[in-house]
Amino acid sequence: MSMFRIANRALTLVVAVCTVILLSTQSVQAATATPYYDLLSWQSMVLGEEFFQTTAFNVALADEVVSAPANSTVLGSPLTYQSGIQLEDNTILTKGFQLTTGSATGNGFVFNDGVGSGSSDDWINALSVEDGTSPNDDWSLLLLNNANMNAFAFEIRNN
Repeated sequence: MSMFRIANRALTLVVAVCTVILLSTQSVQAATATPYYDLLSWQSMVLGEEFFQTTAFNVALADEVVSAPANSTVLGSPLTYQSGIQLEDNTILTKGFQLTTGSATGNGFVFNDGVGSGSSDDWINALSVEDGTSPNDDWSLLLLNNANMNAFAFEIRNN
């Protein structure tokens, strides 16, 4: 299941197979990135872990999305999630955030985009960047309302 993890302590993260890093939002120049390659090691370094699973229910909570998406639904960019919303698992999101694609061609996010991959489980509850004609699949995360975050993790699949 794809998910975002937001934590209140640690410098960096990694989940499952791939590595992703986010430097401390309080002192970027002095921060050091420390990758973790397994979930238990990462969890031992964080407090206040918060999960945002990319289910159709949770994806539909974005300001820009009007209903729960079906497979291969193009959602566009950005996707904005306000703090205080109740997620599918009944937890409350304490940090609002916005996901934006980096494509100059306007490619947005797609929900469960399994085109060309058969019935792969890699595309269940997943967000991907719309391919279009651009190889640019960059995306970014912006915390809203000056929220602080010291660690961020996400799962990369079929890359």
